[in-house]
Amino acid sequence: MGTSTGNAVLWRGLLGAAALLGASEAWAAARTGYDPLSTDEQSLALKMALADARITGPQGQSKRSEVLMVERHQEDKAAFVATPTLRRADVYIYLYDSDRLLQAVVNLPKNAVDSVITAQKVQLPPTETEGSASLTLALGDSKLGPQIRDEYFRSTGRKLTSASDLVSDALVFRSDAHPGAAGGAARDCGLHRCTQLLLTSRDGILVNVLPIVDLSRGAAVGMTSFAP
Repeated sequence: MGTSTGNAVLWRGLLGAAALLGASEAWAAARTGYDPLSTDEQSLALKMALADARITGPQGQSKRSEVLMVERHQEDKAAFVATPTLRRADVYIYLYDSDRLLQAVVNLPKNAVDSVITAQKVQLPPTETEGSASLTLALGDSKLGPQIRDEYFRSTGRKLTSASDLVSDALVFRSDAHPGAAGGAARDCGLHRCTQLLLTSRDGILVNVLPIVDLSRGAAVGMTSFAP
């Protein structure tokens, strides 16, 4: 009687393990090739990149840095033919002090960082954190802040009481792409990491100013507007 019960428990355990294995294999099969990374894969890739000495060394020497993006590494077809289970991720980290972009190529199945590439003048889209920081710097600037508040009042008829009154969309700003707007300190934008802000009120009214913020410098550096 005891043996029969023990066998039943054993078989249930084996069947359960087989089911879990099947589910794991199905999940793995669903996340191969050109599929985007899962949340778990993104977390694992970031953890591995941040533990690699080729990242921790430069990052430790920089006072400010930002993880910009974690996405699937672009592979050619031949790579997938050779290794159908290949899953690699690109982890991008920006070092503001030296204006360098670090790209870690993480091999997820091997639990290894295949390579770390360093680049300058390569600017990925701003993160949400960078967008918030840009708005704070623009509103806190002694020249741009009052201009934004004046234009907000002109556009809406209301006083701007705080940053929460605004909806702000941050875009990368490069001086070589906007030569007419890149005067003074804004000329460094491109080598420096800069944003330009599109501002609207909470009820969708456009605020006709486009602040330019140099995140590398930690300062607002210019302002443009839409044509009247």
